[in-house]
Amino acid sequence: RSAWSGRNPRTLLELPYHLIMGRMWSQLEEVLLDLRFIESKFRIRMGHDLIQNFVFAVQAKAPEAARTRKWGATHKKIQDIHRFVAQNFEQLTTHAGKCFQLAANNADTATLAKVALEHWQRNTIRGAWINYLNKPSELNPLILAMSGHRAPVTKVTFTSDGLRLLSASEDASIRLWDAFSGELIGAIQAHLLPILSVAFVQGEGGQNV
Repeated sequence: RSAWSGRNPRTLLELPYHLIMGRMWSQLEEVLLDLRFIESKFRIRMGHDLIQNFVFAVQAKAPEAARTRKWGATHKKIQDIHRFVAQNFEQLTTHAGKCFQLAANNADTATLAKVALEHWQRNTIRGAWINYLNKPSELNPLILAMSGHRAPVTKVTFTSDGLRLLSASEDASIRLWDAFSGELIGAIQAHLLPILSVAFVQGEGGQNV
C-alpha cells in the first residue's frame, strides 16, 4: 500500500492491467475498492487511465460474471466504482483529496459508500470531512460528465460503433471525446460563430465530420 503514495507511479499504472490479464479478480477488487488507490491515481493525473482500467476489467470479466454468482458480484462492484469515478471525475481531478468525502456521501447502497464507512470505522482515513446527513437514498443516474466547452452545447452525435462522440457548442468549437472514459481526443476551434449542428458522414476511409 505504500505504493499508493505516488512515489512509484509505475505501480499505479501497471498493477490493474496485470491483475486483469492474470484474471486475479479478488486482488483486483481489493485494489479498485481502495479509496487511497483512487485518490492516488487522480493526484498524479491518471484519472482517465483509471476509467480505462474499469472499462477493461468489466469487458474482460463479463463472460465469467455471466456464468457464476460469485464473479457476478465482483463484476457489479467494479461497475459501481466505475460509475462513481465517472460521475465525480471533474471534482476528483481538481480535488483528489475529496475522494473519501464523495464516496461517504454517496447513497448508502453504493459500493464505495460502504467502503468509506468501513474506512471510517477502522480509522484508516484521517482528516476532517463534512457528513451529508440528508443525502439522497437513490443512486445518481448520471453516467459520465465531460467538461471543456465554454458555452452551452448545441449538438451531440455518436460514431456508429458508439466509441466516440462529437459535441458542438456556442463557443464555436467542436470536440471529439472517448465515449467510455470522457477523455478529450481532439478539438476544432477555427470557427468564428456558434456551431449549431454537427454529424458524422460515412466516407471511403471511415466516418468523417
